Amino acid sequence: MPSRRSKRLRARTSEAALAAWLAVALAWGGCAGVGPEPRVEPRPVVPGRDLAYLVSPLEGYSRALPMAAERELESAHAALHAGDVRAAEELAERWLSEQADLAPARVLAAQAAFTRDDWARVSELLEPVTVEEPLYVAAQLVHGRAAEKAADIVVAMRAYFAIRNESPLAAASAQRLRAAASAALGRRLEEALARGRTDLARQALADLERWAPDEEPTLQAALALGEAEGDGARALSAARRLAQMRPGDRALLESLAGWELRLGDAGSGLRILEDLAAAYPDDARLQDRAAAARFQWRLQLLPDPVRSLAGGAELSRGDLAGLLYWLFPSVRYGRSEQATIATDILDHPLRREIARVVNLGVMDVERGFHHFRPLEAATRREALAAVLGLLGDAGPPAACLGGSVVGLGADSATVCRLAAACALIPSPADCLPQGAVSGQAAVEIARRGLEHLSDGTGATP
Repeated sequence: MPSRRSKRLRARTSEAALAAWLAVALAWGGCAGVGPEPRVEPRPVVPGRDLAYLVSPLEGYSRALPMAAERELESAHAALHAGDVRAAEELAERWLSEQADLAPARVLAAQAAFTRDDWARVSELLEPVTVEEPLYVAAQLVHGRAAEKAADIVVAMRAYFAIRNESPLAAASAQRLRAAASAALGRRLEEALARGRTDLARQALADLERWAPDEEPTLQAALALGEAEGDGARALSAARRLAQMRPGDRALLESLAGWELRLGDAGSGLRILEDLAAAYPDDARLQDRAAAARFQWRLQLLPDPVRSLAGGAELSRGDLAGLLYWLFPSVRYGRSEQATIATDILDHPLRREIARVVNLGVMDVERGFHHFRPLEAATRREALAAVLGLLGDAGPPAACLGGSVVGLGADSATVCRLAAACALIPSPADCLPQGAVSGQAAVEIARRGLEHLSDGTGATP
């Protein structure tokens, strides 16, 4: 039987063996950890929804590259998708160092910049490319997505819209951004008009009309630009279409009526204003506009040459005499016992009208030389004084004159004061006696003057 001492010896021997085995195992494990680390595969550096915008730089490119170059480019693009951005950058840099305007290399470099959130670099690389090749799908997709990231919705929309027929992703992106981009362009157009930059407003409207030609914001922008530039055809077309969308918009209906009276269907314009005047009987301004519209409607019965005078930007003295003759029955049918000779009107197409105005003393002739000066620009003072003279010659004289007589030689201060008293102008400050007079202004002065005449017939030809 083993002794107690031999048992203790065997136990110590077993413990030592176990310790030695553990030491060897740990040593082997330690040695294995010292070897080379396994290669870690790169991972994509952008989310999948963004990665879809980084398509092959060859997609949509209109020119051919050597087969070897295409393979090298595709390999670098695949590396970029896998997360090896540096490989793509190195190839793009090498190619661009040899040919700075090589479009596929610019696209690859832009895609690499996109992965680093460098939106400004993407734009710098691709703006010249997309101008030269607007249907280059790979360029427009990453350009548009980078613009989105930079919150430039208008540039993004332009990029997507250009290739909407070439790329389903671009078409969907353009549809997604259309409302926001249109609203941004509308604000941009308003700001441009406020600063008097109609050139910038036209650019904004051109985009709007491409993206959403039949939508309300586009039509509203077209109306605003047409009114700012005096482009009646644009304004009238937009106002008509908007009125169908917003039939109860009073301001819009007033604008439409004005353009119809000037350039479109005068009868339609008159009906709009008369309906509004009936709906708002306490609005004095609207009642006055309706009265002016009725007057404009009656102008349609005048001869064509006279109607053209009413639209003139700056009347001559001969033009003003012609309008006075046709607008005031008292001039057209009045009799005068004097026969004033104007030697410089014999070849003028309105010589009959001028002669009647002169003989009635409504406008003057240069004494001594008997010159009427029919081609000389008429002034606002001459138009106001002529109408005030006709009001004074009426039977009885217009009450607004307060018994004053306005002769041809009346001073400007008197003319301006009485013109305001008779509501020919809003106030003496609006007189501008030496300023030129347009056909529209002369017609309005005449209309207001005719309202004071006792027969109340207005401009009945």
